[in-house]
Amino acid sequence: MDTLPTTVPAVYGYNQTGSQLGDLFYNQLGGVAVKSIATTHNDNYNLFTNVQSYVYWSGSEYAPGPHDAWVFNTDVGVQYNNVKGNQLYAWAVRPGDVAAVPVPGAFWLFGSGLVALTGCVGCAGVVL
Repeated sequence: MDTLPTTVPAVYGYNQTGSQLGDLFYNQLGGVAVKSIATTHNDNYNLFTNVQSYVYWSGSEYAPGPHDAWVFNTDVGVQYNNVKGNQLYAWAVRPGDVAAVPVPGAFWLFGSGLVALTGCVGCAGVVL
């Protein structure tokens, strides 16, 4: 299930790489503080489409004010809070570490499926 990214630790400012959006901006996409992600980035940026140089919502509420939530501005690389009623962008993420999926197990599963299919070539009604 996709969710909004978290902002932990919840800290104001530039170069905040502990939050998911901060990590994406600075570490994964090569963003630079006070520069727009549209103009300063690495090749990973090309893996995405429709990236806006604007403010994106976090799924983390701003604790001192329940009417606010944490946001990340990709136009300048800064993290701060904003009023929940404002219309901003959203970037859905999946919880957990996608890289933690065991690749050898995935290959084994794929391979066993192919073996099953090739073993069924003589089955009635099966066309490969």
